[in-house]
Amino acid sequence: MIKVDIITRQNLTMLAKAYWDKLLPRALDGEIFYSKNEKNEPQFIYYENQDYYFSLLKYIEKNQNDFFNSNAANAWNELFSAISEYTVVENVDFGFLENYTMPVETNNKERAIDLDIIHTNDNSFYRQVKRLYRGYDVKYWGSDKNIVIPLPIDPDEKTVFDLHPLIQLLESHKQTISKFDFFRDPKIHTTVIRISVE
Repeated sequence: MIKVDIITRQNLTMLAKAYWDKLLPRALDGEIFYSKNEKNEPQFIYYENQDYYFSLLKYIEKNQNDFFNSNAANAWNELFSAISEYTVVENVDFGFLENYTMPVETNNKERAIDLDIIHTNDNSFYRQVKRLYRGYDVKYWGSDKNIVIPLPIDPDEKTVFDLHPLIQLLESHKQTISKFDFFRDPKIHTTVIRISVE
């Protein structure tokens, strides 16, 4: 996993602008994560797909004149300097990372499922599900025992989501499902799974 210190709020804003305006190639949903600092602001960006990260650097190098000849040349330069400084990290705890979704390409493929986390001692159902289904934009409402998992809809492809690891997680923590439902929102091309445990 590639870890990048985004350093400033301006860099974060410029990165979002680059993705929104398609000035940079986008990653697939579930391939970029971020963590927050003590001010609850995103600070570190994590690229799970290293091929994407290095292709991003090559794209920036090839097209840097287009950015540096703009009115925001200094801001682009600061952003690209930050992105190009990275470390390779292992054993990242996905329970404390957020899924970067602003914006990315729709990804209908089934994500990696990390069964190794099932028997850890963390009692937070929310963090456990984030670890288990990393790459999905897992959220919670009210308490960390109530979670939502949005899934993208593509009318031309079948959406696959394996619930068996979730059952294993519940069994290992002696929890039961008190509520399970899902609804489809065609306006935002998303199916949302809602799960509560007790």
